[in-house]
Amino acid sequence: MTSPTMTVAELAARVGIDPSTAYRYLVAGQLPGVQVGQRWVIDRERVERFVAGKEDAAGRLLVEEPAAMAAPALTLLPERAPDGAVQALAWLRGAHAALGLLLGAAQAGDAGEEREVLRA
Repeated sequence: MTSPTMTVAELAARVGIDPSTAYRYLVAGQLPGVQVGQRWVIDRERVERFVAGKEDAAGRLLVEEPAAMAAPALTLLPERAPDGAVQALAWLRGAHAALGLLLGAAQAGDAGEEREVLRA
């Protein structure tokens, strides 16, 4: 497994320049890298994006990356699309239940409605 960072010599070889030139470019900010004390920390992925022309040496994007598509949800079995008959039966059952509630409330509230009508 490769290291997530690279040395100045590896950077110079990847870019195709002499290591002394790589040092000069790192100091000038023309190549991606961060100096920590006497050592340079160079992110391998960032160098690859720089070489590909996707970002500059400072890490600013030069090319807009397409948005990654969300992974589809994993299911054991594919979902079955409801057919028209199943949807119609479900709607009729709901309508029947609603009608039953309305009729039950109307029968129980007949005496109460007469009282409210008389009060009004």
